[in-house]
Amino acid sequence: MRSFYKILNVHTDASSDEIKSAYRKLVMECHPDHTKDNKKIEQFYLVQEAYDTLMDADLREEYDFKFRKYCEKEHRYQKQVYQCRKEDTEERNFFTLLMLSFLVVLVSFSYIVLSKEKPLFPEVYPISTWSFGFMGMCYITGLTLGATCYVLKKIPTLSTLEHSLMANRKWPMWIVFLVSSIFFWLGYVYLLLLARRNKVILSGLLQAFHFLLMSIFILTFASWLSFKISYVETLLWSGNILVLGLLSGWIGAEAYKVTVIKSSSAR
Repeated sequence: MRSFYKILNVHTDASSDEIKSAYRKLVMECHPDHTKDNKKIEQFYLVQEAYDTLMDADLREEYDFKFRKYCEKEHRYQKQVYQCRKEDTEERNFFTLLMLSFLVVLVSFSYIVLSKEKPLFPEVYPISTWSFGFMGMCYITGLTLGATCYVLKKIPTLSTLEHSLMANRKWPMWIVFLVSSIFFWLGYVYLLLLARRNKVILSGLLQAFHFLLMSIFILTFASWLSFKISYVETLLWSGNILVLGLLSGWIGAEAYKVTVIKSSSAR
């Protein structure tokens, strides 16, 4: 549906005098007596139709009603189109990031199985069979999971989560990370207990820890296949490094998002 106001280049609340003035200016430019340009001649007929409609009070009232309904319908349609495109983009991003995470875990799995590195701390009992490469793979896996969970909105922003917990006078979630970085399984149990009271707030964080659990079991299986790294040590202690990686990826992804927003605002 054509906008007669736009054709005459006037506001929707324009007075009759304003419409008449705009009409005269346009007629001087596109009247068939003043030009032979077919496009301008076509524009003249549109200008004439718009003028005739808007100068008649009854016709203008009827036109405004129909045009308002049309705009509302068009707005709803555009909103639906935007929502569909947004969902399609999110779905593509989901599968892309999911495949990236799977690829990182697969690379870590292959490295652990095939690596022949010597232990980095052979005299330190909890990690006596771990090599530098093994710890690096654990950290990178956690880093990827943290960034992926944040981008896919499986976990909230750090500030939102912290403020929500503090507002409810509960222990801040940093305790979860502190305990988990010392001993993952104790931190995981603490998170389960905390999530019972803050199910809505911590559901995303709990889901992220479930991804870590799957990663631990995959890395433990890889350690068992390698015959060089103790799968018991991996099962018990690899979660500590994964948590540190998760936190780093989470913070990194949020910092990158804030930087991009600030750069866009500056422009």
